[in-house]
This record gives sequence, structure tokens and C-alpha cells, in this order.
Amino acid sequence: MTEESKEFESISPYSDEEAVQALGKVADHPMVPVISKYVFPDEEPDFLKNALKSIRSIDEFQLIVMSKAIK
Repeated sequence: MTEESKEFESISPYSDEEAVQALGKVADHPMVPVISKYVFPDEEPDFLKNALKSIRSIDEFQLIVMSKAIK
């Protein structure tokens, strides 16, 4: 790793594996059901938690969560 790449390591984008791990942790946050009810009012309260725990890539997150949230 070059000195330049080390400088920005802490702000580098997540890999799929890192994103899956982080989303799994976020899914357990107590505010997730509240956010889920607000962003996805037509879904079950556990929709977001279950979605976050089922995601296996950043692309899946974009398709399953973000595209639906934007609509």
C-alpha cells in the first residue's frame, strides 16, 4: 500500500463484505423499526431490519432498500 492510499484508507468505500457486515449491525439498532415505518409505510414494521439482514452486496442494498425508499 502506498503512502497516498494509506492517507485515505479511513474514508475508502466499503467492499461488499464490509457493507454486509455493517448493515447487519445497523439492522439491530432500535431505531430501525421506526425508520422502516416512516420510509416504508406500506410494509411490515420489520421490513427494513429483515432487508438489511438479508442483503449480500452493495448492489442488493441499492435494489432492495434504496430504490424502494426513493420511490
